[in-house]
Formats: sequence, C-alpha cells, structure tokens
Amino acid sequence: MIFSSAALLADEESQQQRADNQTTHQSQESDQSLRITGSYPNIYKATGIIGKEVKNKQNKKLGKISDLVIDKSGQVRYAVLSHGETLGVGGKKLAISWDLIQVSPEEESYTLVMDATPEELANAPSFNKDNWPANAQVTDTSSLKEQQQSSTAGSQSTDQQSTNERSQFQQQDNGSSTPKTVTVQEGDTLADIAHHAYGDANKWRLIYNANKDKIKDPRDLLVGTKLTIPSSNE
Repeated sequence: MIFSSAALLADEESQQQRADNQTTHQSQESDQSLRITGSYPNIYKATGIIGKEVKNKQNKKLGKISDLVIDKSGQVRYAVLSHGETLGVGGKKLAISWDLIQVSPEEESYTLVMDATPEELANAPSFNKDNWPANAQVTDTSSLKEQQQSSTAGSQSTDQQSTNERSQFQQQDNGSSTPKTVTVQEGDTLADIAHHAYGDANKWRLIYNANKDKIKDPRDLLVGTKLTIPSSNE
C-alpha cells in the first residue's frame, strides 16, 4: 500500500509538471506565433493579435485587442480595443486604426504599442456591440490629444463657473440682508446647491431646514421650486 501511494503521488507530480510545461509552451508559442514564418516583417496572424494587451510607450496598459474588422478585400478596417474593462466587465470598445498600433519586438515575444494615454482613450469616441462602425473612429493620436485638452479645458471652465457662483453667493451672504434664493433646475440636489452656495456640500441641511415647507423629500427636489439660501453662519 505504501508503494502504491508513493507511485500515485509521483504520477500526480509528473502530470502537474507536464501541465505546467504545456502552459509555459503555449504562452511562448502564442508570442512567437504572432508573425508568420518567413521573411515577412509586417505580416501578422490574427490569432496572435486578438487577446493581446496594448501598452503605451510609458508601459501603461491601454486595454486588449478584442477583435479585428476586415473588409471583403482582406484589409484590416480597424482593430477593436477594449479599454477600461475590469475582469471583462464595463469599459468601452474603441475602433482604432491599425496604423496606430505598433508591433514592437521584446526579446522572444512581441508587444503591441500605441502612442496614447489612458486618459485620452477615456475621452475617445466608442461604440457598443449593437452598433459597430464601418471605419475606424480613432485615426490619429493628435485628435486624441486635442480632445483631451478640450475636455480638460471644459472641466476647468465648469470649475471656474462653480467658483464664480460660490463667490456670488458668499458676497450676498456677507453683504446683503436680503435672503438669496435659487430656483431648482433639472438634476439639482441639495448637496449640489450647498456646494455652489457655501463651497461645502455637507451644509445641505442648512438649506433643507430653511425650506422644509417647500421640500417634501430632500432626496427629490421639485424642478422650479424657489429655495431660500440662508447664511452659512445660521
């Protein structure tokens, strides 16, 4: 019985070793089979591209190639980059021109490289599984950078507007005896209004307490309601 157990253990270890070797071999084969055999430096296998991770020049992960779209002539219309996914959930699909993706040799394997940042791709046009584009939506990285700059400028403009509104509230709060009022707009919350009025969303209770006769549910403001903004010192 002792010899049988030892033999069984040795067999299990042997099987595990073979499985580990097979996994390692498949991983190496996946990288090495990216290009077809022969002297064709710019021709690659689709099976070696799909599922491959894409990084930028700073070695930051941008996503994975989930598909390649080809036309009738066999030309690649675009590569589908799945960006921002977590364990296969969420994220967005980007139709990237194949010309923007570089296949970079790295020792015995290959790396897919794209000159972009995760932030730029987050603002790039995307599509859903039910509405695939006929052509690439991202055709040059300069447009990505311009779009990111525009998005940043828009965010700064919104921040500045909030600062200006808060400044106006504070000036009226400090220098006027007339209570300030604000009209509820679509999507407004007490926290939003408190942030604009006082620079502190946590002070929403001040507004709620001053308008209990107008607010039935503090989580659901009625559009068009005029709310009194009390002094932050109250």
